[in-house]
Amino acid sequence: MKEDLKEILMTEDEIQQLGRELGAKITEDYTDKDLVCVGILKGSAMFMSDLIKRIDTHLAIDFMDVSSYHGGTES
Repeated sequence: MKEDLKEILMTEDEIQQLGRELGAKITEDYTDKDLVCVGILKGSAMFMSDLIKRIDTHLAIDFMDVSSYHGGTES
């Protein structure tokens, strides 16, 4: 799979650091508020899983599956 990549935009360590920062910021901003995290399947599942572990407040989780069709129609 790596041979198919043109370039790496973010290293795994950078992504993990971003997740820690986002988790802390979301916790700060949404403590005592309603929070719903919605991930777009299938690409977001791993990042969402890591991110929600770092959010220290009550939240609801959901996922959406979207499709595109020939001719530009989207759902």
